[in-house]
Amino acid sequence: MLLVQPVKFVLFFVYVTSTNAWANPEFDADPATVEDARNRPSVCFLPPIEGSIQCKGFFIRWTYNAQTEKCEKFIYGGCFGTANLFRNQHACLAKCNRKGLNELISDGGSSICLQKKDEGSRSCSASIPSYFFEATSGLCKPFRFSGCDGNGNRFPTEQECEQACYYGPSVAAVCDPALSTV
Repeated sequence: MLLVQPVKFVLFFVYVTSTNAWANPEFDADPATVEDARNRPSVCFLPPIEGSIQCKGFFIRWTYNAQTEKCEKFIYGGCFGTANLFRNQHACLAKCNRKGLNELISDGGSSICLQKKDEGSRSCSASIPSYFFEATSGLCKPFRFSGCDGNGNRFPTEQECEQACYYGPSVAAVCDPALSTV
């Protein structure tokens, strides 16, 4: 009789474990997606702001919403931000949703900021200091341009790269297109 009780316990344990596995949606998810979610930094689960309602700023920012698993645009008041506050969608995705970033890059032919670095044709021998926006890191990085061909993801200065791809148009430019420098 002593042997029967442990068997009942084992059967009960197997039943409960399998029942919980069926009820848990994580077990139905794509294994790569589940692994991606487990590897997200803790900043991705923070709220974007802590009491920014009183602040009077008007800054377009991005935050990662762990419930929807998407980076979302919102208006940031300018103070009490957390680490889950990004200047652009690319930086948000690079930190919190690599799969989403890869999808954006593969679908994003229309945005020059999503184009891969292109140093230009090897038939040209110039070495022009330039900057490109690296979507996987969300940063502008230096490179040498050969002088011909290439693509639109090439800027003469880091500031111009950041303005086009990192910061986006200024609030003044959004409100008054005549002020736009982009």
